[in-house]
Amino acid sequence: MLAALRLFVVGWSARGFSSGAFFFLLGFSCAGGVRPAAHLSLNQLASEAGYTISASLASAATDRAQLDTNSAFYVKNSGAQHAFTYTANNKYYINSITINGSSVTIAETAPGSFSTVSGAQYKCYRNNNQVIVILTNLTQNSTIVGNATSLFNLSSNNSTLVIQDNCITPDTYFDTTAEIVATFSQNQNIQFTIDGVTVRLFGNNSSGRVMIPSGALDYAHNIYENNVVIELTNLPHGQHNVTIGHYVGTTASITADYSGGSGTIEMYKNESGVQLVIMRPATSQYVHSITIDGAEIFPTYYRAEIFGAGGALQVRYTAKDTSNVFVIELEDVYDSIDINFNLSTVKPVYQVPPTSGGVGIVGTVATASTGGEVRMVGNDIANGADTDTVTFIAVAYTGYEFVGWVNANDETETFGTALSINLTKEQVNGKIIKAVFREIESDEATNDDVDNNYDDLV
Repeated sequence: MLAALRLFVVGWSARGFSSGAFFFLLGFSCAGGVRPAAHLSLNQLASEAGYTISASLASAATDRAQLDTNSAFYVKNSGAQHAFTYTANNKYYINSITINGSSVTIAETAPGSFSTVSGAQYKCYRNNNQVIVILTNLTQNSTIVGNATSLFNLSSNNSTLVIQDNCITPDTYFDTTAEIVATFSQNQNIQFTIDGVTVRLFGNNSSGRVMIPSGALDYAHNIYENNVVIELTNLPHGQHNVTIGHYVGTTASITADYSGGSGTIEMYKNESGVQLVIMRPATSQYVHSITIDGAEIFPTYYRAEIFGAGGALQVRYTAKDTSNVFVIELEDVYDSIDINFNLSTVKPVYQVPPTSGGVGIVGTVATASTGGEVRMVGNDIANGADTDTVTFIAVAYTGYEFVGWVNANDETETFGTALSINLTKEQVNGKIIKAVFREIESDEATNDDVDNNYDDLV
């Protein structure tokens, strides 16, 4: 009878009992051990429904990166692994990933095990310019959002310093070298700031190491014509903010001394603001090398430009092998400079500067034998036309007289005997024009001593 009652009740509930009565009677009947099929159906429905994974890019990053799967789909088995690949476009990188609203760490290489985030377990790591996200063991519907940003933010804080559009910057997250090119319309002191750390650039080229919040990097710069090239190497991975600008230097001071011999040092500033440091060694002594702010330079040519020497944008020297007067010209001094002339009794042998197009060589070269000096009037013709001319003027010292003009490397080639001559670039190209003097044998000297200040120096 009890069995009949159970069958009657179940059958009756199926015909129309209210839901409350159904569960009451069902509970009563289960006390006797009967399990209705409806209980198994609920578990199966939950298992079949699974979970949803939705992967996307942040709205601001849609033009900076790509995603291999960007639509929602169902996952029936929560233990399965599902991978998503975010690929950054050139000059961008994936800088953040969120899973179910929580920001997760992007590992530099594939991790060995899964980490846990609300609703899932994950692996998240870089692969070249990509970020791979793997989800497994879902316990809820999951959402992945990737964001991308630029590798370099370049800017200039001065209208006279313009960053070139075609400057080279890293293309991928793992690139460690960047080259930045800027054009300036005013030859001022240049600096750059990277990630809040400012570096002042000295001279025409310099190099060094700088510490930024993400680590150490190396820098080097070179100025040519009206361009500055800044190269950054060993860049820490990640985004960098770089600003290029000008700065006002500290109050400049120039100190000059000599060692290894004796002589005199004179210092002038001409009407153009060029600072001149003139070294006159004693007889039979010569300038062997120059030390500028700790860097020793060995002069090679009669006249040249020294790149990256001390705190001035332009450093040039002029050497006169016979009278051995040595002149350093400093322009746009922006920091303190210490100059030391290292003297020797060995007479240096200077080379003829390269012809037009030679790197670092400035000016038309002239020299003089003992007993006088040369003055030049006119523009430098090193890079001029073949017909451009320079005037050479010979000035004899007391007790000497002028003989004539010759090629210093081949004195059989002469250019005349007039005190003043005009020579074209075609005539002087690759040569040193030498004024030859000789001692007057008469007891009475006819020449007055010249005023040997900076105006008379080549």
